[in-house]
Amino acid sequence: MRAVLELGEFVSSYPASRLPAATRQTISLLILDLIGATAAGLRSPLADAARNAAVEAYGEGSISIWLTDNHSSVVGAAMANSAAASALDIDDGHRGAAGHAGSGVIPAALAVAQAVDASYSETMVAIALGYEIALRVASSRPIETVDTYASGRWVGYGAAAAACRLLGLGATETAHALAIAGSEGPVVFSTASAKFVGNTVKEGIPPAVVAGVTAAYRARAAATGPVDLLEDNDRFTRHVLTDNLGSSWEVQKCYLKPYACCRYIHAAIDAILAMRRDGQDIQRLRIETFPQAMRLANERAPAPWREGNTVSILVAH
Repeated sequence: MRAVLELGEFVSSYPASRLPAATRQTISLLILDLIGATAAGLRSPLADAARNAAVEAYGEGSISIWLTDNHSSVVGAAMANSAAASALDIDDGHRGAAGHAGSGVIPAALAVAQAVDASYSETMVAIALGYEIALRVASSRPIETVDTYASGRWVGYGAAAAACRLLGLGATETAHALAIAGSEGPVVFSTASAKFVGNTVKEGIPPAVVAGVTAAYRARAAATGPVDLLEDNDRFTRHVLTDNLGSSWEVQKCYLKPYACCRYIHAAIDAILAMRRDGQDIQRLRIETFPQAMRLANERAPAPWREGNTVSILVAH
């Protein structure tokens, strides 16, 4: 069976009653964390623009735009909430995927859940399935084939999976939705093309949510996608995609961020905070890192505080 068809069967047929209690607890924590990330990023230029665009481009509706009095359509609200949740880069992450599933899957799932008045149980399992599909697709990519770590490349699969589950789509319809989301999601710039951060484009996550949610509704309307999309063994490792579905949950391997920046930078922040606590007299600071991390900073060569002793910090890969 093709991988997309197998994933579609899993998403459509997995019993909500079998979702482990530990997985539900993890999802509850991740939802709480994402609401906190949304509150932090709510007034950022990225989130402000997304909220305005949601109503103007996707129309008014009954779906809540979080932490505001505004409402939009299913797609508009999901996009706006995703933008606010991912704006400050403090949304949850997953090491195998090298990216962020929550700010795509949770806004998509909660928007569709509100639209269909889904139960708590069905919403939780839809989120779990969305994480599972997105993280498996991302983690299945051989490292040498990854030209960008932007989560928009794969999080749309998870948004589509969660939406399909909540819409009650069957295995074939779900498979086609996953195929549509995967083939029509954002291309996203390669990491080498953006030397400096500082604009209001965030990893392609909000447009991936649009693509994923829309794919589910299109599949329900009989649209079809290329169900051989994940069959390239040079680009997707099959056993990572489909082995042991339902026996373990990738969502439980997610991490929460203490700092609003990429995980690459966290070790350096921890080290600097430790030096401050120790009261060390640091006169000059040098941070050593790896090339990928150098593509994240606005200021690639910050001026030292002053000449003198040097402290070197190796940021672990």
